This record gives sequence, C-alpha cells and structure tokens, in this order.
Amino acid sequence: MVNQKDDSEKYHHGFWIVVSGLVVMMFALLISAIRWPVASDAASVLTAFGGVVGTLVGAFFGVAVGSEGKKEADKRADEACRTATTVALYVDPAKRDAALKSLGLHSEVSDKKRENKNE
Repeated sequence: MVNQKDDSEKYHHGFWIVVSGLVVMMFALLISAIRWPVASDAASVLTAFGGVVGTLVGAFFGVAVGSEGKKEADKRADEACRTATTVALYVDPAKRDAALKSLGLHSEVSDKKRENKNE
C-alpha cells in the first residue's frame, strides 16, 4: 500500500503544475489580446501555448501514473518469486529438475551433482 504522505506530496506537486499551466495560459491570453486585437491571431498564439502547456502537464501525470504501475508490478513480481521459492523447497528434487528442464532452465543443485559425478 502506498504511504499516505507520498500520495499527498504527489497531489501537491500535481496541483501546482496545473496551477502553473493555468497562470501561463492566462498570461498568454492577456499578452495576445493586447498584442493582436484580431481574434484569429490571438487564437493562433493561444493554441500554441495551450498545446505546449497541455503536453507538459500530461507528461507529468503520465510519468506519475507509470511510476505507480511499475511499483505495483515490482511488488507482485517479488511476491511471486517468494512464493515460487517457498514451493520449490518442498518439491521432490527429481520432479523439480524435470520441471526446470521442461522450462528450459537448470537447477544449480543438479549441475553441482553432475560436476561431482564427473570428477
């Protein structure tokens, strides 16, 4: 489970990014309304600013969501590894070696036994 402090900090940064984007857009609106009295000219400038600001804000949240997904996937992979290791401790060695061989893997224990027999 994600720490409550981490969540609030993430939302805090996200809030300020969105507010910054809105401030930039308001500033661009003000400047373009003063500089270009024709609405189509001002709209062109605002469209360009809106695209850049939207891209940056979307990238921030995309990276944040992707990071959360990776953390969850890593956690599940660790749990699966622990479960598989625990189960492997209780499996008959011959069956374990056959299962590993069917997967195209090898058992380090079996490799050591083969080395000892060859010596």
